[in-house]
Amino acid sequence: MSYVKRIRKDITDNKIYVLICAKKLITNINQIKNELTKKKLLENEDYKFVKDGLALIPKVSPATKEICEIWSKQYWPLNWKGNSHENQLKQIYLNEFQLPKLDKFFELFENINNHQSDPKEKQISTLFYNFKNGKIFVFNDTTISTKFPIAHSVINGVDEICSLKENNDNEYLLQDYYVITTHEPCQMCSMALIHSRIKLLLFDKTTTNGRLTNDDFCLADFDKLNWKYQVLQYNFMK
Repeated sequence: MSYVKRIRKDITDNKIYVLICAKKLITNINQIKNELTKKKLLENEDYKFVKDGLALIPKVSPATKEICEIWSKQYWPLNWKGNSHENQLKQIYLNEFQLPKLDKFFELFENINNHQSDPKEKQISTLFYNFKNGKIFVFNDTTISTKFPIAHSVINGVDEICSLKENNDNEYLLQDYYVITTHEPCQMCSMALIHSRIKLLLFDKTTTNGRLTNDDFCLADFDKLNWKYQVLQYNFMK
């Protein structure tokens, strides 16, 4: 039930209410007390059980944002992750045999290949292409020069593009973008692209800390997350 928030804040009584688990998972309240004691939490000092201790939770996720807001007020706070069917329709799907027939991608490959980064930096670059207005942005990994460990090319791009779109509340979403990167993104960068709602990621080289090519798990196609994007590996680097 990932659509249910774990915590509810109540400003009227200045308290925080926390969901522990489903009722069917325990036989009596002492099970929970024993576990909390192991964590060195004391009843009536660190926590207090609500009388009758049950929260009403919708059995299914809300179908619309409006319903989510109503249920959150009426029952318990919920997360709105969008309609999964609508999200699916917003995706594009290509395969490696279609790519050679799409001239625009080869223009983008040429662009990122011609983008020379500082030889003192890691040779990792990422191109963001807005397929609606044709804008192209290229960013490099700057972890060495900035001494900032998360200044990866993907993160630099997401931060910069989003900073240009502050006037529109919805513009942090990069739903109109394809992303082409020289190296398979790490877990942090892969999640940043999920949160940004990109459509497609193309990369050339696999990496030891990448999270998109594992046979058993691909972060971009993880069912429990609220967005998916297509990933293709394609040799485009010179």
